[in-house]
Amino acid sequence: MSFDISKYREMFVEEAEELFESADNILLAAENNGSLTEEEMGQLFRDVHTLKGSGASVELTLFAKYTHSVENLMDKLRNHKIEFIPEMAGSLMDALDVMKELLELECDDELTDEIFASKTTETLAIINAYSDAKKEETKAPEVKAAAVAKKKDNITEAVGFYDDDLNSALTNKAYGIFADDDISNDTSADAFGFFDDELEKYQFIIDLGKNLSAFKDEDKITQHIVHGCTSQVWLTCTQKQGVLLFNGTSDAIIVKGLVYILLRSHIEANSEREKSHDPVVSLTKQS
Repeated sequence: MSFDISKYREMFVEEAEELFESADNILLAAENNGSLTEEEMGQLFRDVHTLKGSGASVELTLFAKYTHSVENLMDKLRNHKIEFIPEMAGSLMDALDVMKELLELECDDELTDEIFASKTTETLAIINAYSDAKKEETKAPEVKAAAVAKKKDNITEAVGFYDDDLNSALTNKAYGIFADDDISNDTSADAFGFFDDELEKYQFIIDLGKNLSAFKDEDKITQHIVHGCTSQVWLTCTQKQGVLLFNGTSDAIIVKGLVYILLRSHIEANSEREKSHDPVVSLTKQS
């Protein structure tokens, strides 16, 4: 099976537009009023985390590398390891602009290590200065030339991938939900399920997500959020003729596939009781 990464990158770019818009709106408001609420901090982290994770899954490695640094700052903000100050809003909006540029360049296969360094050095120095500050010492950083030069030289640092190391995640043949239960260092064909290529797992999961029915924007409300998920997941449930019908979605293309697996598993578990109920129809033709 050949893996055409380009079509999945196109799907991610569409997803990324919504995530960028969400983050931009929050930061614009923060710049105007000088504050961020707990909810806004959490939303910013989820937006950037999803951008990083989904980007890494479609092999946008340098985009994910830079986004990981921004995600790290968001994580410290939401956990109150550092305090938000108004100057951060402008710096984070600058970082989002860099992320958008990196995304376009890498999708077009035009992003080299040298271009990456030139595009990211200054904003990385600022983002990392905020991240490295102690809570009581958070202030707008003064970026020194030496610090910038150090960041420019260090362009091969590993980045996270769904809380795991990106480099090992992309090369470890026992990684992913289709890996055998006994995860080891065995790299033989029998050690990692029925996929010959690691990326085929992600292709398979992403394609499953296409089977979900369209999820209405008005249903993307707090009451329908599945708590505990870093990426946003919404789930609704209706009853029809004594049968519970579920619908769900996520803001991450891979997680959409996982939502489908969950819903399909629930329906198939009840198939003996409801022989006439088509499991695919229950996911895609709810009324």
